[in-house]
Amino acid sequence: MTLSPCLLSTLLCLPKFLISETRIPKSGTTNSLPIPSNDQAVHAIESTPFVHHNYNDTLRWAPIKDGICTTKVAYSHLSSQEVHQLPTQGPRNITDDANRILHKVSKCKLIPPILKTFAWRLIRRALATGARVGTFSVRIDNNCDYCGHVETDQHLSLTCNLPTQVWFIANPSLVTNQFPVEDDGVQLSLSLLLQHDTTKKALCNNMFLLWYIWKARNDKRFQRRTWTANQVQQATTAHMHAHLDALKNPTDWIVLTSLLITLLQELDEGVIKHTLQQIVVDIW
Repeated sequence: MTLSPCLLSTLLCLPKFLISETRIPKSGTTNSLPIPSNDQAVHAIESTPFVHHNYNDTLRWAPIKDGICTTKVAYSHLSSQEVHQLPTQGPRNITDDANRILHKVSKCKLIPPILKTFAWRLIRRALATGARVGTFSVRIDNNCDYCGHVETDQHLSLTCNLPTQVWFIANPSLVTNQFPVEDDGVQLSLSLLLQHDTTKKALCNNMFLLWYIWKARNDKRFQRRTWTANQVQQATTAHMHAHLDALKNPTDWIVLTSLLITLLQELDEGVIKHTLQQIVVDIW
């Protein structure tokens, strides 16, 4: 390693404990430079050869090969220095299988960012279900608007009448109302739904299904719109295919959006029109 006198002078100003009146080796002059009082550090600095040139000094970020320090590489370097243990007990715990699914979803390039955020909220028990939000206010109904049962994460996503029908007519078909009962969260259920050998396309399809089940729940609760299982499946298929086609042909998304807008102008008010409107917003 070689340093220019200018850069060395800058580095020498950093330590807190200083001495002065130190001779710069090979310079032929004596300057008052602040340097560390540690003898080993002084020897290391004095033994560093100088490079005489007319170029500006360049600071390099050692942990990365190209030497360019960015927020991303700095975060990655700092994160690698300390391993964080996720809680295994309590309301914020996460199982190994759920953590595996979360990492798999976050790294899947086929899944749009909004669904990755939704997956994180679902796995980490952060969705505003009736049972969860109802504990904060007596004015919030904690029961499901479709069947009247207590609305937990598992009930909303898998075992209510609507999601049960949605998963039964899915490909492959699933009987979700026979999953083990979970009072809080869906980590065990998702580990059964998303196995280790689940393909990226199947993972993407399942995330879209969970997302549209959540949207159907919100429409029922806030807009009084009732979805059917077939409508959820059709909306899921249309949105997922549009998203995957846009990934393959990025320039075609403008044409797709124009076609959807034209179709919206010819439809009456209803669930399908509302779904297409949401697809246009998500694509745009």
